[in-house]
Amino acid sequence: MNRLLYCLLFAGIIVACNKSAPKDSSTESNGEQTEQSAYQEEYIQEEVAVQLQPSEYNPKLLTDGMLFYQVVSEEKHTMTVMGGSDNCTDIVIPLLTESNGQKYHVASVQYSAFMNHARLRSVVVPAGIEFIGKHAFAGSTISSATIGCGSVGLNAFEKCRNLRELTLNEGVERISDEAFIGCESLREVYCPNSLKSIGSKAFRRLQNLTTVTLGDGLESIGERVFEDCKSLETVHFGSGLREIGTWAFINCYSLREILLQPGLQTIGKEAFSGCKNMLRLQLPKGVQSIEYGAFSRCEALEHVDIPSGITSFEGEMFGDCKALSSINLPEDLSTIPKYFFSGCSSLKQIAVPKGPSVICEGAFFQTGLERIELPEGVEELESDAFGYCPLKEVVLPSTIKEISCRAFVRCDSVESVRCKAVQVPKVTEGLFNTPTIGRKATLYVPASAIDTYSATQPWDKYTEIKEL
Repeated sequence: MNRLLYCLLFAGIIVACNKSAPKDSSTESNGEQTEQSAYQEEYIQEEVAVQLQPSEYNPKLLTDGMLFYQVVSEEKHTMTVMGGSDNCTDIVIPLLTESNGQKYHVASVQYSAFMNHARLRSVVVPAGIEFIGKHAFAGSTISSATIGCGSVGLNAFEKCRNLRELTLNEGVERISDEAFIGCESLREVYCPNSLKSIGSKAFRRLQNLTTVTLGDGLESIGERVFEDCKSLETVHFGSGLREIGTWAFINCYSLREILLQPGLQTIGKEAFSGCKNMLRLQLPKGVQSIEYGAFSRCEALEHVDIPSGITSFEGEMFGDCKALSSINLPEDLSTIPKYFFSGCSSLKQIAVPKGPSVICEGAFFQTGLERIELPEGVEELESDAFGYCPLKEVVLPSTIKEISCRAFVRCDSVESVRCKAVQVPKVTEGLFNTPTIGRKATLYVPASAIDTYSATQPWDKYTEIKEL
């Protein structure tokens, strides 16, 4: 049977077998064979074996005239594909081969097998193959890849600059680090439900990538997976996603909405930072941890609802979200972290819920707040908490105990300060750190505490101290 006819026939078989791809493919990057699943054994028995002959170039290799193979285990009857001839253009990796009357299961594509192959146009790696090794197709000229194997190895398709059509079929469970980095022509990525994890930088800096669909089986997205994919407009998140890694979508300028599904637990450091055209953000209930700067520099974002139940917040979550004008904070918020809303110049008002005892350093630094009323329970304001805000009125609760250095630095527009605390709060440096405030603003305190405030620095700098 000639090669082309064989390829067409085998491709048809692959489509049929994808529906019943193995659910438990285990892989090892060093190329050692793992045990075959019951599915593979049954499938192999029904397959037509590709006949192999010894290679005239290397006695350790076998060939079908186009591809080269090497026995991995005589005991388990397994083989790996070592590469192909210079004339290879369109290849289909078979599942079953035969040499000297012995049948072998083809378990893998060896590392660097087709690296920098200059004439390769397409490849099909069906379900039943366990893994594609490191750099297997890196730098080759393929424009189409259909993959159903359990694992896609490290840098497996790195710098395949002509790759435009990528089909990931059911059966693929893992995409390793940098697997498709440098595939500049790739525009769409559709992940099957069988895919469980995507390694770091797997699709990093693909300038033409516009659409990503993540299957419901995907549990984690690694670091920098879609970093700097500046044309990425649409991402569909699956229901099984539990973790989004550090810098996963950083600087995806064209991404307009992020609709995260229930079940997500962790959003990594600066995961969506720099998505400057993002208009809509949906944070589901159940999120437990949001790390530093997760949504910073999302300059077009206008409104956010933060759900309850988040146990770990880190700083600068919405730093420099310049269009953010409305935000709903959860009632169980225990603290407002460092620089949480810093640089949100359109944020003119906010309702701080009862709960946080500390407003951390720079939490509202350089926001557009014109009035702030802190609820009962707040005890401390840290340095620069409201620095450089155009505040006109400040209302402090009866529970306030300490106002740290520069908490209101350069809040030159303050006209009135209403402090409900009977016991004078400790101030580590001049209140508001602006001498003119004391001369033009009015301080309102409980009647029984007026004399105490008048005799305590720096509260005594107020020209007018009146009863609340």
